[in-house]
Amino acid sequence: MRALLPLLTLGLLLAACTPEAPRRPLQVVASAALSGPEAEMVRVHVSQIPPGAVIESVALVGPDGARIEADDWRRASSESGPRLEGDSVLGIGVVASGSSSGLARASVGSGGIRSGNALSTQQITAQIPVPDPATYLEQARDWRVEVRYRDVAGSARVLTLPAPRR
Repeated sequence: MRALLPLLTLGLLLAACTPEAPRRPLQVVASAALSGPEAEMVRVHVSQIPPGAVIESVALVGPDGARIEADDWRRASSESGPRLEGDSVLGIGVVASGSSSGLARASVGSGGIRSGNALSTQQITAQIPVPDPATYLEQARDWRVEVRYRDVAGSARVLTLPAPRR
């Protein structure tokens, strides 16, 4: 057992000196849910938006192709990195958020210190009014939600998901 101790120590030292593996590019993720007592709104949450990507529109698309664009957006940005071992080390994070109506807010929080390269992402929550909730609920399977954005390279992308149902 004593003969293995130097090998184990060497292995741990080499592992500690190994550079971080490169991160995979973030994939923009979206989800949609109905909100309001009569399902009069569709709330769309878009997350993991990398820096440089731009959300151009969030829309509810009807069976006839008509688009109902979100007019109320709330943005939030955050930074994170890999956590260090241990719970007793504290750090400070800053979050800035705003909305399409011009409201802005900043907040500061604490948590574990992070090491390595920080990862910045954005989130958007958008509200889309449903024109006729009763008809929509009957035909929800024929509707869809589209998030149109430009990725970091400037290429146009469309993320499509089924419209939410009750």
